[in-house]
Amino acid sequence: MLRLALAVVAGYVVFVVITLALFLGTGRDSHAAQSAAFMATSVVVGIVAAFAGGWLASQINAKPDVTASRVLAFMIAIGATVSMVSSRGSNWSQWAAILLLAPAALAGGITWLKRRA
Repeated sequence: MLRLALAVVAGYVVFVVITLALFLGTGRDSHAAQSAAFMATSVVVGIVAAFAGGWLASQINAKPDVTASRVLAFMIAIGATVSMVSSRGSNWSQWAAILLLAPAALAGGITWLKRRA
């Protein structure tokens, strides 16, 4: 159980650091309306970050299932939902997290599992 928790935390850190670096590095607010080009770029970066986090979480957990990446995907979706409910402004990044980034975290774990087999 401790290994699972550490795996999920590590995957979440990867996801957060990469996505936070994008927004802080560009000086953009994830709750503000953005250009289509920036939204597309941030969604692609978010998908890659979530996929990497899910892959890492599954690798650290080292079990022949996708529990760690599933928990990570759930955390991403819940975090986005809480953010959407508690914030004012544009919700494009939260919708992207729920609909695209959370599934990408699970896909990272599935990919790790398939490569392991």
